[in-house]
Amino acid sequence: MFVPKLYIKYAFPLDSTMRQSFAEKDLGYYPAYKEVKDKIDELLELWAALNTDDRVMKLLINLTKVTLPRDLELGIYGGGLLPMSIPLIMPITRGNKHIANDKLLVTIIHEIAHRFVGDRDVNLGINSYWEDVSKQYP
Repeated sequence: MFVPKLYIKYAFPLDSTMRQSFAEKDLGYYPAYKEVKDKIDELLELWAALNTDDRVMKLLINLTKVTLPRDLELGIYGGGLLPMSIPLIMPITRGNKHIANDKLLVTIIHEIAHRFVGDRDVNLGINSYWEDVSKQYP
């Protein structure tokens, strides 16, 4: 069974574009490059501890009976947009406040779950997942 990995990356083009937009339009606080990079380093450690032995990904596979055909990359940026599953992106701020680490991790898992069962790709096992959902919620 293939167990996808999550690679947490700096979403440079998005982050720099959002930072510039915030500055040009005077939209308020936007975290500095170093804040974003420091948060990525912190998230890498937190994710490694949480997903030891691929625990999170295996749990998603076991719960949904679906697996992904490839690894995932999560783009981290300062803010200005909501988290998304396609593309898989996550801001570190909402408004002028940093998002707490536990909220970041829960939201990341939520967005990954969308990729398992809501992706436009035909993921292995997706048909049986929706059949099970239809039986449980007729």
